[in-house]
Amino acid sequence: MTPKISALLCGVALLLITPSNNKPPREALNAITATDIRRHIDFLASDSLMGRNTPSPELDRAAEYVAGEFKRYGLKPVNGSYFNDFNVSTVRLGKENSLTITTAAGEKAYEIKKDFMPFDMTASKSLSAPLVFAGYGITAPDYSYDDYAGLEVKDKIVLVMRHEPAEKDPSSPFDGVKDTEYSQVSWKVQNAIDHGVAGLLVITDPANHRSLAPRGFPWPSLYEGIPDDALPLTLALTEKEKIPVVQVGVEVIQQILGSVDTLRAWQQQIDRTRQPKSAPLSQVQVRLQTTTEVTLQPTRNVIGLIEGSDAKLKKELVVIGAHYDHVGYIKQHKEGEDYIYNGADDNASGTSAVLAMAKAFGAAKKKPKRSVLLMTFAGEEKGLFGSRAYVEQPLLPLENTVAMFN
Repeated sequence: MTPKISALLCGVALLLITPSNNKPPREALNAITATDIRRHIDFLASDSLMGRNTPSPELDRAAEYVAGEFKRYGLKPVNGSYFNDFNVSTVRLGKENSLTITTAAGEKAYEIKKDFMPFDMTASKSLSAPLVFAGYGITAPDYSYDDYAGLEVKDKIVLVMRHEPAEKDPSSPFDGVKDTEYSQVSWKVQNAIDHGVAGLLVITDPANHRSLAPRGFPWPSLYEGIPDDALPLTLALTEKEKIPVVQVGVEVIQQILGSVDTLRAWQQQIDRTRQPKSAPLSQVQVRLQTTTEVTLQPTRNVIGLIEGSDAKLKKELVVIGAHYDHVGYIKQHKEGEDYIYNGADDNASGTSAVLAMAKAFGAAKKKPKRSVLLMTFAGEEKGLFGSRAYVEQPLLPLENTVAMFN
């Protein structure tokens, strides 16, 4: 996004939030300049900010810069601060991780890495529960498909396959050969949590994929050659809702179903009929434990408020936002290599547009009738952390928030 295009879009946004019988104040429009936007982008995307990774000192510098501009343009803090603080968690795999399955044929304990592997989003919990098969683990009303329909899974451990129905079929009920969000393990995990599932076993779907190795997450403590700091980052406030999640391999499926061919046949039936084949797996009991060690690290969104001018409408809030973080830099790089992911368009340009609008609102003699909260988010590249943190712990009532321009 060029500075001139950013300036144009800022003007369009001002038009969108201006009552139809009024025009944006001329002084507000004149405050939006390509020169200012270029200045913001040049700083935010500079090598000195090292790609604005979450968390990092460079991201903190970017936050201070945005907060300083909000203050300079006359935006007000909320609860005395221009920052909306939240924590992210660096997660290490703990020592106590186990999987034991009991069937009519007997009990068997499995070995981590060889037979099962915890995912990065797993919990630090242990449990014992019956096992239920839930197909692909998908609930997709927009595609008229639900593996959980009529299935009792509360406080159960559920077995699901990776990917989605008819994954490589152009006539798939989903999006043909293009994966949708429902194919992502993280989405399946959240869907399981929403259904009250206590733990999740994930297996690669055998009809479309040859390797059924339990990959999970490549924890540095289990794999030589992986840097010690190559650890998952999560949003700290989600720790309490996590469940144990592991990927399992061939031997586990053989004990549960008798053979991989059984699972393959079930998958093919689902793909062919476009109907779920979910059911409790009778006489299968699972004991599962995953352990993690969490280190909290603070980070923050940046906020600035324009109070509305109408006595009644000022209670309503319009949010204008963009994420100011990016993905950092390559730690192991060759001399002379361009190793910094500067993120000029992702999303220094969007952040600069928010700053341009902040200046416009500050310059306007006549303020908007509704209040406007300008916000730049951290941790969006890690999984929409900043926006979720704000929604989970809002500074201003969500019920009064009537619109959000991203």
